[in-house]
Amino acid sequence: MLIRKSWQALAIALLLLVASRANANTWPTLELPAGARSEVVADDMILNGLNSRVLRFDIKGTMQDAEAFFRQQLGPRIAENEIRGSKVLATRQGDYFVTVQLRELRSGVVQGTAMTTRLQREPGEINATSQLRKALPPDTAVLSTSQSDNHGRPAVTLVATNRATVKANRDSLLTRLADEGFRVAKEGTQVVDGHPTTVLQLIRDGEDVIVTISDLIAYRSLVINRVKEPH
Repeated sequence: MLIRKSWQALAIALLLLVASRANANTWPTLELPAGARSEVVADDMILNGLNSRVLRFDIKGTMQDAEAFFRQQLGPRIAENEIRGSKVLATRQGDYFVTVQLRELRSGVVQGTAMTTRLQREPGEINATSQLRKALPPDTAVLSTSQSDNHGRPAVTLVATNRATVKANRDSLLTRLADEGFRVAKEGTQVVDGHPTTVLQLIRDGEDVIVTISDLIAYRSLVINRVKEPH
């Protein structure tokens, strides 16, 4: 009898654990105004190590109407901010953080981007940006990373900065990526916003890496995009 009760207790505990994980993995739903046109930008993206979903939408009406609608959607505990002419509304909902960015596209039309981020990392989650991090010179600060898998086309983006020279950055990346079988397909220098910028395209079968290194005098800015083609 004692053994049977122990197994029953274990079964109940397992069911409660599965249920709690299922609830934790239930993403919050953000309603849109009637008539809104929406597009999923990414439904499975890892941004700075956290799972995220991104939705872009257009709605008819004024900014005041849009802000009022999403204030009601997000609830009473909202952080609000103005960023480059856009209104940003954000709140935490359980294990998730929801951000809505709104801007007036034209008179009577508001464009928005909604991002939902799960704040808890999955156990054993593999960070696909680790290989790119290893290719960077020492003392490089990684500012942001993102991973996505859109229609079977895995992509990784890394943004970083350091004080190494453009040549040191280039050589470090080329050496590491060459070990993985990449070769330089294109290379060129252009001026972007007044700053000399080196752009490299490296390829291997079914995979591209685009490296952009901007010389900002005091430091260098790097943007690396790595994309695999679907099999």
